[in-house]
Amino acid sequence: MADNLDINYVAEPTARIFHDDNHMLRGILGPVGSGKTSACCMEIFTRALEQKPFNGVRRSRWAMIRNTYPELLSTTLNTWEEWVPPQICRVTRGTPVRGELKVNLHDGTRVEAEIIFMALDQEEDARKLKSLELTGAFINEASEIRKSVLDML
Repeated sequence: MADNLDINYVAEPTARIFHDDNHMLRGILGPVGSGKTSACCMEIFTRALEQKPFNGVRRSRWAMIRNTYPELLSTTLNTWEEWVPPQICRVTRGTPVRGELKVNLHDGTRVEAEIIFMALDQEEDARKLKSLELTGAFINEASEIRKSVLDML
């Protein structure tokens, strides 16, 4: 897979079904502590590694969305940083918070993925998604997000 990558993720049965599904729109349900956010973080990570290379580079751009900025930082971003080490994904805290995932793979290709962490709790926030040219997105706690955000994605 990749050099110096020490991620030991084993998907629970529900997460395995989620990972094996290739539908454009998917969801994952489970009780608190069942690993839903971890599964979504690893889904983005894995899909970034699987992107078709162009000139030896596997580029992609992802959004990780939560309803409020404090919850984004304390839950979604925190879980991402628990799974993806800073030596391969440097996260800068600005507006928005961004991660730069850079990994050299054994096949000679390189992964360059951008992860944009966004808080979208107001009706007008859906406009922030325009022209982002995303590969994919994860809505953490989707029941807390307005439908206009999903529609824009």
